[in-house]
Formats: sequence, C-alpha cells, structure tokens
Amino acid sequence: MAVDYSVEAFGEEHMPYFYFTIACMLFFVIGIPLSIYLALRRNRQYLFIDEETASVELIQRHSAVIEEFGTLYLQYEKQYWWWEVTVVIKKMILTGEFFYLFS
Repeated sequence: MAVDYSVEAFGEEHMPYFYFTIACMLFFVIGIPLSIYLALRRNRQYLFIDEETASVELIQRHSAVIEEFGTLYLQYEKQYWWWEVTVVIKKMILTGEFFYLFS
C-alpha cells in the first residue's frame, strides 16, 4: 500500500488495515502487561516460599513457577512481585506506543 497511490487514505479499501492496526496495538499495549500481571497473580502463592518448611509438592510447583516466570519477579523483593508490569508499561511509554494508542 505504500507504493500504490490509488488507495485513498481512510477509504473503503484502507479501513480494514486501519482497524487491524488498532486491534494489534490494543493487544500489545494492554494485553501483554495484563497477561503478565494475571500470570503472576495466579501463581502468587508459589512465587516465594520457605523451602525448609514447605511440602515436596509445593517445592516442585515453586520450581516450575521459577522456571516459567522467574525472570519476571525474582529480581524484586517479595512484596513487589508485580513491579515488572510497571517496567513494561514504562518501556511502552518510552517507545511511544502507549501515547500513540491513547492520543
């Protein structure tokens, strides 16, 4: 479409691409931080455990959660397990995606 000058901007042929672009932006700007938050919240009880007093099943589940989500929360203190969501939103703001979507 960049080379075809016969296509009118925001015309009948262009609008499906425009709507698809808006849907993708919503998916990335809202969907990714929301999915990270929901995944961590769903597994919150397994994020940080005391391995000395925990059952074998709890330790196994904790290990699985670390393997799957460890890079999203291990660098933060226990009460700040959700902080990676704010980091992702900050990155989106810095790249302009967030403001472009809501402007």
